[in-house]
Amino acid sequence: MILALVLHLAGYFGALMTHQFEMPVFEEEVEEVVTIEEILENKKQDVDWYFKTDELDKFIEELNSRKADLDRREAELLSLQNHINVEKQELDELKAEIQRRHETLSEQIIIVKQSELSNLKSLASSYTNLSPEATVRIFNEMDGQLVIKILALMKPERVAAVLEEMVKQGGNNQNMIRRAAALSEQLRLHYKEQEQSS
Repeated sequence: MILALVLHLAGYFGALMTHQFEMPVFEEEVEEVVTIEEILENKKQDVDWYFKTDELDKFIEELNSRKADLDRREAELLSLQNHINVEKQELDELKAEIQRRHETLSEQIIIVKQSELSNLKSLASSYTNLSPEATVRIFNEMDGQLVIKILALMKPERVAAVLEEMVKQGGNNQNMIRRAAALSEQLRLHYKEQEQSS
């Protein structure tokens, strides 16, 4: 038995000397990691836990549709915002132009009123020196607004005499009486406007 053990060991060492011995290399098995995107895109069909379903496909399709709809609405809102900004700028420019024209017109109106005032005062003074009958005959040929401006510069008693003469001359002529009433109302409004502006 000892001899058998010695022979076995001698054979083993002889085999080691005559044959090159290599230690076996054991490679560590690396588990492949599969991403959810690869699964959803159907790139990994051999995955044991593959769970892509029709319901998931519909859900993804609905999400994509909603995203496209939101992108479209965002583009529309951006376009609308740009349009509003352009219109606001145009309105601001128009408002500034209206303000500028208003100021220019106001200055011109004041100049016209100032230059017209001396002429109107002269006319009012001239008609005050005429008889009410003559004054009414002249007024019948004048524009109503000019008559109002002249009456406004006359004394109240003189205005009353002129209106009374208009009614007398009218007699049964309702147009003349209506004109006297209209002039009275316009004169009242003219006084009111002057009070508010002063």
